[in-house]
Amino acid sequence: MTAFVGTAVLVMTRLFAFFLVATPFALRGFSLLGRTAFALATAFVVLAAGVPAAEPDGTFPLAVLMNAFLGLALGFAVQLFFALFDVAGGLVDYQMGLAIVNVLDPRTGVEQPLLGQLFSLLALFVFFVSGAHRPLLAAVLQSFSVWPPDGPLRLDGPIAPALAAWTAQVFAFGALFAAPMAAVLFVVDLALALLSRAVPQMNIFVVGLPVKIFGALFTLGVFLPAMAAAFGPLFDRLAAMILRLSAGG
Repeated sequence: MTAFVGTAVLVMTRLFAFFLVATPFALRGFSLLGRTAFALATAFVVLAAGVPAAEPDGTFPLAVLMNAFLGLALGFAVQLFFALFDVAGGLVDYQMGLAIVNVLDPRTGVEQPLLGQLFSLLALFVFFVSGAHRPLLAAVLQSFSVWPPDGPLRLDGPIAPALAAWTAQVFAFGALFAAPMAAVLFVVDLALALLSRAVPQMNIFVVGLPVKIFGALFTLGVFLPAMAAAFGPLFDRLAAMILRLSAGG
């Protein structure tokens, strides 16, 4: 019984740390009590599937810290993935001239760009509707077969380099996601610059802002279906990254 309780504590620690920071589950609408209950239910699944028993001994506190670290690392990788939509929205909003119109995001309680909120909400919608959360949770559960609850976890292992590489990929994905609208806005800026040289009397700031907003929204309407279709491969990359971390990087 003691071994079962110790194993349950370690499993719950890793899962709770993951759900505490992973964006789809760490939103303000998902209460701390709800996250705890979800982690507890998932822990029962893990324990029912069978994991190596962990006898509480002198190294038990260190095992708790190691499981918390691994859960936070996996959750941080997911949080980084959903940050790419904020990056894309911030890039486009800056070019549109709407960078000063950040509004409070009720999901996170922080200010975010307008298009960043749109992209994030669309990504969350597709994430759950398409069932992409299932392979993600399966990848998290697989970490228990690679790293048992009381198994050794080296902080100088491949987790940190894998997270650093994933961060670079996320920012690259965000730039590519914003590329169509950024390209159109660049052409609009170039046209407005030539127009200001040809007609110096024109107040280019008054004329340019609505033109850039219209150009960005028109491009968004054209490319939005393609952007939504691109979510599937991105979610596959996220699940593959979690599997990579679960397998030791």
